[in-house]
Amino acid sequence: MLRVARPLTVLALSGGTLGYEVLLVRVFSIEQFHHFAYLAVGVAMLGFGASGTALAVLQARRPIQPDRWLAAAGLGTPLALLAVPAATDLLPIDPTRLALDLGQGVRLFILQGLLAVPFVIGALGTLAALLAAYDRPGLVYGASFLGSGLGALAGVAVLGWLDPERALAIPPLLAAFGGFAAAGLSPRPGLWRALTMVLLLGAAASAVQPPWRLELLPYKALAQVRAFPDARVVAERTSATGWVVAVAAPAFRFAPGLSLGYQGEFPPQTALFVDGELA
Repeated sequence: MLRVARPLTVLALSGGTLGYEVLLVRVFSIEQFHHFAYLAVGVAMLGFGASGTALAVLQARRPIQPDRWLAAAGLGTPLALLAVPAATDLLPIDPTRLALDLGQGVRLFILQGLLAVPFVIGALGTLAALLAAYDRPGLVYGASFLGSGLGALAGVAVLGWLDPERALAIPPLLAAFGGFAAAGLSPRPGLWRALTMVLLLGAAASAVQPPWRLELLPYKALAQVRAFPDARVVAERTSATGWVVAVAAPAFRFAPGLSLGYQGEFPPQTALFVDGELA
């Protein structure tokens, strides 16, 4: 039982956290600008490093019960993957003001710590599983690598069907299966399965009606054209390479190189945006 439960839990947690990292890259690219997207990688590394440090310190003071920790991570990871994106809506960041506004730097610091929480909990689960299976860690190692690869692929593939806002519900959905696998390691398996089912249903509901929103910087072209009078979205498509939105607005004019002496009428135009930037 333990031989199967540990790698299955690690498989689910690794898949959820790596899918979350991939989707964070897309979300940052859309909400901010593409160079801000690399923050997702730094946040993931921060979480993984912090989990190793915390476990080493705690283990040095008093030996832990690794299977109990793994069971707790099986519940904590999908919960964090649901709660953190919703909580980040309370911390709007304007990176263009970082050099002028100290408050923006403080918000960015808090945001980084908040976004790292799912990685901390997921990595603690993996480390606890390795600690519990120290004599034969091969299955846990393999599950960690396989889950990470599958999670990364899922994070890319889901963008072909769901917009980035709804796609953020997939990582907690994947990680929730770790809660079922880890139920047998917990002190109260029945309660663990019931709580996991609640998280699974919450993740599924989030794919239909997300409790979080993508908020574009007001400097991005899509945000500006959406604010035009009578602007309306006429088409929207999503893929792993870009979120494409078409907006029709009577006031929209795009005519680069047009002579200042031009006095003719402009034909109706539809603005096409990729990741919030005019294409």
